[in-house]
Amino acid sequence: MIFNLLAKTVEQGGWTGACRADYLLRGLVPGIRSVTRLPNLDSDDVVIADNHLATQVPEKIKTIVWHHGCAAAHYGRTHSWRTHSTTHICKMQQFMFTQPNRVYVAPSRWVADAFRDIYKLGQEYQPFIIPPWVETIARCARPETAASGNGKPIVIGDWRDENKGSQIWRAVANRCPDLHFEPLSFKDDAGRRAQYGRAALYLCLSASEGGALAVADAEAAELPIVMTNTGNYLEFADACVIPWQTGRDDPEGIAQAVRKKLREGRRMKSFYEHYTFSDAQQKWRAVLEQAREKHQAVK
Repeated sequence: MIFNLLAKTVEQGGWTGACRADYLLRGLVPGIRSVTRLPNLDSDDVVIADNHLATQVPEKIKTIVWHHGCAAAHYGRTHSWRTHSTTHICKMQQFMFTQPNRVYVAPSRWVADAFRDIYKLGQEYQPFIIPPWVETIARCARPETAASGNGKPIVIGDWRDENKGSQIWRAVANRCPDLHFEPLSFKDDAGRRAQYGRAALYLCLSASEGGALAVADAEAAELPIVMTNTGNYLEFADACVIPWQTGRDDPEGIAQAVRKKLREGRRMKSFYEHYTFSDAQQKWRAVLEQAREKHQAVK
């Protein structure tokens, strides 16, 4: 049996973050069972665990550590996220690298590099890089004319907290009165597709991301993207990249980047034109195979 251990399943936590990633994994790995508490495990079982939750798994059990993000990077870059609880998470994420019999999966090269650099990991840390796979999203034939309530081209983004840019996006919007800035907000999958489908550009202002599914959806919709150098910025090569450390303090510079990207549009096809469901499925098969092989070697 293959278990995916996480804090909340999609049924409990909605369609964002690790919860939605859990739902998508069920399609890639048939027969997987999503749990928030581990049952009694057999020696042949495999556990996929959300980062520090891997420390709950007995060392003798085949375990895949899935990096949805890097807590230490998030902690260092976002003041409001620094609490007793998140300090503990950072310590547990450091401890997880001391456990034997573990295979690692990162959704982006950026998050793998963040762990490697912060914790000074050696050559034994060789994570599989598996970007999130999402379905393509059809866009309006002329998104610049899509209805937004005021007839302006729509810029969308997930700016819900400090890490994601809640204190920045309005300053950018004030410098672009001819554009309509619209935070992501939808109740179901149809609403998600509709909001991406009528957008003209996606703006990611995050200081830290593992492999944000909201940005993946923008890439899957072939939207022009302006984003910070975090998450999948290396994989989504068409994006206009701004430095998180200095760029987020420069709303005028962000506004100029948005206008420039809207003028030039996309220069290449979507990442998801060549990264398919089958590709992602094969990558996960390789992960499971290595986990089993590593387990045999440890015995």
